[in-house]
Amino acid sequence: MLARAWKFKWLGIWSCTLCLPSLVQADNSPAQSSPSNSAWSQNVATALERLEGERIALADSDNARDLSIVEGVRRNLNATLELYSADGETLPSPPHGEVAHPLNSEVIKPNETSVVVLVKAEDEEPSRDALQRERRAARSEEAAREGAREQSEQRMQRALLELREQAEAQRKASDTFRETDRDRSPERRELGARREIEARMAREREQQRDHDILPQPERRDSPAVAAPHPRIVRALSEQQQQLMKLTERLEQLEQKVARLEKNSDRKPSGQSVLQPWGSSDSRANSPEQMKAMTDALRQRAEQREQALQQTRMQAELVKVQEQIERLVLEQHEMQQGLADAERRKAEVIKDIEQQLNSRRQALEELEQHDRELRAHRDELRKELEKRFRERMEQNNGRTRESNDRLRNEPSPRREVRRPAVPADAI
Repeated sequence: MLARAWKFKWLGIWSCTLCLPSLVQADNSPAQSSPSNSAWSQNVATALERLEGERIALADSDNARDLSIVEGVRRNLNATLELYSADGETLPSPPHGEVAHPLNSEVIKPNETSVVVLVKAEDEEPSRDALQRERRAARSEEAAREGAREQSEQRMQRALLELREQAEAQRKASDTFRETDRDRSPERRELGARREIEARMAREREQQRDHDILPQPERRDSPAVAAPHPRIVRALSEQQQQLMKLTERLEQLEQKVARLEKNSDRKPSGQSVLQPWGSSDSRANSPEQMKAMTDALRQRAEQREQALQQTRMQAELVKVQEQIERLVLEQHEMQQGLADAERRKAEVIKDIEQQLNSRRQALEELEQHDRELRAHRDELRKELEKRFRERMEQNNGRTRESNDRLRNEPSPRREVRRPAVPADAI
C-alpha cells in the first residue's frame, strides 16, 4: 500500500515537472504565452486522465487510503489547471536564469533536477491509528460472523446426530422385536439347530474325505499313483479292526442272551397247593399243619424271588437287545463307510488311470510326430544333397568346357615393345 501511495505522489510530481518548461518559456517570451500554456494544459489533462483511471480502479477495490491520495492529487491538478489555463496570463518574473514554481515561492534553476511535491497527501488521509482501529473492528466483526456460523453449523450437526441415533435405536428395537418373535417358536429353533448340525457334519465329512482319500497333488505324476494311497490303506485297516471288535462284542452278547433265555426256560420244581387259612380241621394247630404253612410261605418267597429274577433278566435282555441293535447299526454304517471308501478309491484310481492313459496317448502322439519330423528332415537332407551334386556337376562341366575352349582358341600375338633409340645415338 505504501508503494502505491508513493506511486501516486510521483505521478503528481511528474505532471508538475512536465509543466515547468512550458512555464519557463511562457515567462521568458510573453508574446508566445498561449502555445506554451496549451502544451502545459495538455500535459496536466493527460495526468488527470491517468489519475481518473487509477481512481476508478481503487473505487472498485475498496482501498480508502490510496483512493484518498489519488483524490488529493487530482484536486490539486484541477486547481492548477484552472489557475494557469487562462489566455494571456503569465507567471511572475523570477530573477535572471531562474524559474519560479507556480504554487510556492521557491526558486528553481533550469539546469537542476527539480522534484516538487505538490501536496502532502498524508494531510488529507485518515491517521494510521484510525485505519488500524477500523481494520481491527472489521476483523472482529468477521470473526464474530464466522463464530456464529460455526456455532449454527455445530448445532445443526448435533441435531442431525441425535436424529440419526434415535433412528438407529428404533431400528435396532424393531429388529430385536422381529428376531424375538421369529425365534420364539420351538419348532423353528429345533429346525435351525438341526440344520446347523447337519451342515457342520456335512462340512466335516467333506473335509475328512478330502484329507484322507484324495491323493496329494505332488504325487499324481509319480509312478506310484497306480497303487492305493497310504492314507486309504490305513483308514481301511482301522475300519476293519473296529468291525472285528464289534463282531466279537456282538457274539459275546448273543451268547449271553442265549444263556439268559436258557435260564428263563427252566420251571421251578416242588410247588405245592396252599391250604386256606382258618380251617376248622381238628389238625389246625398240629405240627404238620404248621410245617405245611411254613413250607407254603417259603415257596411263596422263592416264587417272588424267581419273579424278580425273571424281571431283572428281561430288563437285561432288553438292554442287550438294544446294544445289539446299536452295534448292528454301527456295523452297517461301518460297512457302508467301507463301501463308500472302496467306491471313492476306485473312482480315484480310475481317474488316475484315465490321466495316465491320456498322457500316454499324448506321449505316443508326440513320438509319432517326432518320427515324422525326422523322416521329413532326412528327405530334405537327401534332396539338398542331390541338388548340390547336380549343381556341382553342372559347374564342373561348364568349367571344363570353358577351359577347353580357351585352350583351343589361338592366342593373340603379343607386340614386343623395344626401347626407343635416339637418331643421334652412337
